Amino acid sequence: MDVNWTVITALIVLGIAIGAVFVWREIKRRRGGDDGSRAKLRGEILELYCNAPYPPKGADYALVLRLKLTSFPPIETAIEGYRLETVCAGVPYESTVLHDASYWMLIQETAKIDRDGHRIIGTDQTVLDDFHELVSGNALPHNREMTAWLAFLYIGMFKRIMDFQPPESFDVYRTRLVLTDSGGREHRFAVRPDFTNRGILGQSP
Repeated sequence: MDVNWTVITALIVLGIAIGAVFVWREIKRRRGGDDGSRAKLRGEILELYCNAPYPPKGADYALVLRLKLTSFPPIETAIEGYRLETVCAGVPYESTVLHDASYWMLIQETAKIDRDGHRIIGTDQTVLDDFHELVSGNALPHNREMTAWLAFLYIGMFKRIMDFQPPESFDVYRTRLVLTDSGGREHRFAVRPDFTNRGILGQSP
């Protein structure tokens, strides 16, 4: 009789332990824990231009950024949604309106030394490659760093002309790029702490 009670007690304890494991796993799954069921993306904004010239479609501003992004195993994912959150003159704004980044080109100053030892100043002009066009809904390759550009249009920011704010009113370090993966999860990326813009933007020919 004592043996039977021991067996019963052991089974009850085992049942409680198994139930606790299942509950723990469910809680972890709902919280999106690192259990292999969530896409892993790492990245940062390398450059951010708040003064892209000639914003199209009547936009107040076009914010153009250079993104570095890497996808890691085991889950493959694609990018389904794009949002840029920022702050201008203390007021938060966000945009989901993408524009083809190749509308702009990056203009960089160059310096070369000729055969006579004279320093010659020139410029390089490079049309921006658009990240959205590059990935075009396909699954991101694993362990491959991708670097390309995104452009967001901000429309109707200011109700009156007198409310208009200059580009330097944007708070770069409070700007966040939000990417939604094909599983519906959001990934947030900040501007690199020591970021520098390598040139200026001009409209592509």
